[in-house]
This record gives sequence, structure tokens and C-alpha cells, in this order.
Amino acid sequence: MAVDIEVLKAVAGLVGFGIGFFAFVSYAHQVRLGKCRPHPVSWLIWSFAAVVGMLIQFNNGAGWAVLPVLSTAVGCLLVISQTDRKTWQGFTPKDWINLAIALGALIGWYLIDQPEVAVVMLSVGTFIAFATTAHKVYRIPFEEQLSIYVISACKQVVGAAAVTSYSFVTIYSFSFAMVMNVAVALLIFVKRRQLMPAKKSDLVLAGP
Repeated sequence: MAVDIEVLKAVAGLVGFGIGFFAFVSYAHQVRLGKCRPHPVSWLIWSFAAVVGMLIQFNNGAGWAVLPVLSTAVGCLLVISQTDRKTWQGFTPKDWINLAIALGALIGWYLIDQPEVAVVMLSVGTFIAFATTAHKVYRIPFEEQLSIYVISACKQVVGAAAVTSYSFVTIYSFSFAMVMNVAVALLIFVKRRQLMPAKKSDLVLAGP
């Protein structure tokens, strides 16, 4: 018996939402416990980008693929709600500049009536968010959770599979986000491997 392709798309969309939401809830819990310390600029930009991206996808026939993007929007806001207030008070001028540039790029999609240009501008804001987190990871890799970026990369693949009408607009954001998540995950992995011997030595020296 042939399987309806629309059913498969719906399943992919629901699975993408499920794994994304689970990953964000787990990450937010780690943030609340103080085990992870996300950079608020990145997560604030990602929350705006997800909402904008969801609207672009919906208006261009992405169909069920909107659900994984929805999980990002909800998940980012959940993570932000768990961040320490002191983190927000520690914003530097560079953080504010990055936030302003990223939000400017996100607002640009509304002013431009060409969805192809809009998704590229959206990726500019998203890239700034990933670059901000990558800079923090390079210095302090143990304050980030590796699994959230691995799962998020997988979610982008599932999201792309759920797209109803394939086009540059509907597939670009998933591809870009997947590459960025993989890059940050690799950076976390490599930096942890490099610093692990020193971390172990510190533990030994600090022992009883």
C-alpha cells in the first residue's frame, strides 16, 4: 500500500517539533541549574529570527516544515526566561552593536518584498548570533551544551524533509542553520578536547 507523501511530511514536521522542543527544554533546565551559560544576545536574535523565519516559510508554502521552526521560537524564549539577570547586565557595547545589526537585518525582511532577499538578510542576523556564541565557546567551551547543537542540526534535516513546496526560500534557512549548528558543535568538541588535560590537572591539583 502506497504511503501518502503528505502524511510523511506531516510526520517529519511533528518529529522535528518534538525533538527540537525536547532539546530546548533540556537545555533550559541546564541553564536554570547553572550548568550552562548561554550568551543572551545569541538567543535573543535566534528567537526573533525563528519568528520571522516561520512567517517567511508559511507564506512560501513550506507546509509542515513550519513546526520545527516553531519549536525554535518557543525554545529560545524558554531558554531566555531561564538566564540569570546578571548575564543581561553584563552586556558590552559590542554586544549591543551585534544585536542592533542583527535586528536590523531581521526587520529588513519586512521592508523588502522579495522573499529570496529576505531569507538571505535573515541569515545575516542568524550568523551574527552564531558568531557571538562561537566567540564565547572558543574561550569557555564548558559553559555550553554540545548536544543542543547536534540535535538542532538534525532537526534542520528533518525540517527540510517536511517542506511541502521546495524552493530557495523554503530550503535555504534549514541548510544555513544546519551548517551553523554543526560548526558550533565541532568547535565545542575540539576546544573541550584541547582543554580537557588542563581541566583534569586542575582537578588533581585542587584535590584533598
